[in-house]
Amino acid sequence: MANQANQARSTVEDAYRGASDVGHNVADAARRTASKVGSAISDGYGQAAEKAAESYDYVRDTAVSWEGELESFIKNRPLTAALIGVGLGLVTGMLLRKRD
Repeated sequence: MANQANQARSTVEDAYRGASDVGHNVADAARRTASKVGSAISDGYGQAAEKAAESYDYVRDTAVSWEGELESFIKNRPLTAALIGVGLGLVTGMLLRKRD
């Protein structure tokens, strides 16, 4: 009977060690997966920030270019520019006026 008890205890201890090993393996796998996910998120954020900076630079450069072109147009054709401004003002006023 003592021999059977020792065998049962040994079997339980082996099962406990096996379960413990499985638990450690699962925890290690979870840590590795979390690390990979964190790296992927960090890389994605870096790429998004880089694209946003590139887009900002493009828009800024385009706006500066348009500003130069508009200034040149106004200097070369002041009467045309003034008439365009008056026309835009009239159209805007007509669209925004209160209708009674």
